[in-house]
Amino acid sequence: MPTCAKAGSRVPRSACLPIASHPSTERPAVNAPSSEYTAPDPATWPGVRNGGTQAVPRTAAVSIACVHEPPCPAAADPDRDAARLVAHCPEQGWARLCNGVFRFDDTGELLPDGEIIAPHRPTLALVEPLSGKPEGEPRVERAGALVVGTYLRSLRRERDLLLRHSAEALKCSTSVVARIESGRLLPASRDVARLLRRYGFPADGEQADLLAALARGNTASASLAFDEERGWIGRLKACESMATSIVTYSAWGLPALVHSPEYAAHWWRNSALPNTPGSAGIADRALPVDHDKDLIVLLEESVLMRACDAREVMAGQLAHLITMIEHSGTTLRIVPMAKSVPPPRGTLIELCLGSRVLHVEESIGAMYATGQESRKLHGLIEDALRNSLSEAESLAFLREARKSCGGI
Repeated sequence: MPTCAKAGSRVPRSACLPIASHPSTERPAVNAPSSEYTAPDPATWPGVRNGGTQAVPRTAAVSIACVHEPPCPAAADPDRDAARLVAHCPEQGWARLCNGVFRFDDTGELLPDGEIIAPHRPTLALVEPLSGKPEGEPRVERAGALVVGTYLRSLRRERDLLLRHSAEALKCSTSVVARIESGRLLPASRDVARLLRRYGFPADGEQADLLAALARGNTASASLAFDEERGWIGRLKACESMATSIVTYSAWGLPALVHSPEYAAHWWRNSALPNTPGSAGIADRALPVDHDKDLIVLLEESVLMRACDAREVMAGQLAHLITMIEHSGTTLRIVPMAKSVPPPRGTLIELCLGSRVLHVEESIGAMYATGQESRKLHGLIEDALRNSLSEAESLAFLREARKSCGGI
């Protein structure tokens, strides 16, 4: 069962994926959707598999209103796949995008007007350079490639650009850019430099080389990538901003996503971390009080008992967290020390990036994980959730901790 499904009714099941849904080279492809299918009741819209075939709902040609900023591409646009994911059912192999397009595991698509797009892309998370697939390239999901791709997608969307704008900069198709952004294609350093220039960054060959090297991987395992170089916090923030749902687990401090500006400045001013931006850049990583993400904050009990040396700052931080819980999709779960749950190394973060799951261990840098390594970290989160207090008990514990710091 997915993490988000266990954390309370506030978090929809579709917001996060079970780790078992990671891409697999053994997944059989399904046939193209059948145009003769009679639409079921809307409550059962997910497609069904039967003997290797996939039935899909018939959709009406309706106008789909997008509420995102920047707006998602329309279903008729060439880069329609870049629209945000609004629903996903990995068990039945379909996902619905904001523009009304249904996308299936075999890469077939069903448009809002009923048009069927036959499967047209590889289903494996195959990582390859623009110049072609090198001999012996492993068919694995590279953590570094997913991080760099997500970072580049974040930069593009911040500037209200579509895939075709990036494709023009690289002189390639939009599908190539989409594969880079999804971590399925390794970009060369020169391609990263072209994208950075298109996004308004100065020509910085060193930064392009850094990103290209991170995408290739810098550890013995392709499913792990460590980032502590200049800008690592900005890249982590980009991954968090692209996530539809997030779970954090910490036993050493409050996670950066819920920091108040005062607490962020105080915490990072007293930390000896390398390559960190100024206090304004640190505070900018925190989510707004009324954010629209599904956020689960798992804290070991000791975190709230360990007040910083400025009690008024800690009291303000706890009040800030209470406000987030009351005004957004933030859920707090306290893990009692008596349960002896293994703590994570630093702050553990689980990010649901559409149909992908990325785990991050944040300490003196960011260690990213996918694949089997990601599954191990997911197990830590599941263990903490099973042994945590209820939402009501956790909120009551938080209010008491605030009072002990001098809060009202």
